[in-house]
Amino acid sequence: MSIIDNTAIGSWSGFVYQGLCALYHCLRLIESTSGGICPDYFLNLDSFEDFSILDANDDIVSMHQCKNEKKIKNYTDEFNKMVDKKNASPKAIHAILYFHTNKNVNVNSPIIAYQFTSTATFCTSKDLIQLIEALVKKLACCDEATCQKKSASLYKLIDDRVLQIHQMSFGLDYPLRDVARRDRIPLQDIYEIVHREEKIILLDKSSIVQYARIWLINDLLEFLQFEEDDILEKKINETVTNIQRFDDDSFFDFLTRLHPRQNFNQRDVRLLANIINEDTNSSVYEVVSKTPKLNDELNWISPKKETPAAFSRSMRPELICSKIYENAPNLNVLYEYDWLVGDIQKTVQDVCNQYSIFNYVQKNESNIFHQKKVGLLSIEDKINGNY
Repeated sequence: MSIIDNTAIGSWSGFVYQGLCALYHCLRLIESTSGGICPDYFLNLDSFEDFSILDANDDIVSMHQCKNEKKIKNYTDEFNKMVDKKNASPKAIHAILYFHTNKNVNVNSPIIAYQFTSTATFCTSKDLIQLIEALVKKLACCDEATCQKKSASLYKLIDDRVLQIHQMSFGLDYPLRDVARRDRIPLQDIYEIVHREEKIILLDKSSIVQYARIWLINDLLEFLQFEEDDILEKKINETVTNIQRFDDDSFFDFLTRLHPRQNFNQRDVRLLANIINEDTNSSVYEVVSKTPKLNDELNWISPKKETPAAFSRSMRPELICSKIYENAPNLNVLYEYDWLVGDIQKTVQDVCNQYSIFNYVQKNESNIFHQKKVGLLSIEDKINGNY
């Protein structure tokens, strides 16, 4: 398991919304340019504001603050600080000040409530993803799979840059804003990802990872919006941070054990539809929120090794066992696990035995479930230790 260390990032929950707002704004700038030519602008993260747009002369075109909150708050102090930052920089004399939020907030002049659509001045992370992907599809004139590939590349571009800035700040012990001001993304980079020629049949591993990661993180944080428990909030935020810290290979392994019914060798739009839908991620949230805290590798060792799994309570455990057993050739990652913990109706001690009850199964030494016992564990039995 490989986790990216040496980062000053305590929690990714705020950076997720900020990154989506920045990406959406950049795409809209590209869309608004006549003649299909990319504007000579640069995206600057975590410096003058949560993000800013600079021109070729390093003058600040706009400054953007982003708030993804559970409750509506009074942001008068934040608005005043934005104005002070603008007034303090000769490069920001003509900068427009925008405020992005997921709630309907009253904004004081000269701050402008960001207009996400013609009718909306507030937007959730999930809605932002949908807006981004609709715009990518429009700009690139592409099919669904190609849109998902391009969107995944854009998410990765922003995430990698945020991580790079924070790693440099952490390693060099420089103020974050000083590092960030020297590190910027040309809008040309975003333009090229959107417009490069590519026709996707099967998505590559990196695209699957990045696309599934952004949807899982945003759904977990979205479900958290309705909770009032500070301890639970901390647990979900720590889970999100560890999800973001996984490298691609480690997160792909996590996805495989999270979705053991899915064949990850068939990397098409159907696979993504199965692993990123809200019901599936809701099942993940149920497991993470109700069971003991996961360790940094997003599993438990107590003393058996256990992993969360995205099982729906509406599906019979016997059917889950059948689908997992038939997907055994793609589940080598489960060799080190004893239990799959999911939001299921009842615990199943042994996937292979359960499958054999309904199917005549000959001994197959290459099948993981004939070599070791792997069971399905309900949330209730995990909590109570009844296994």
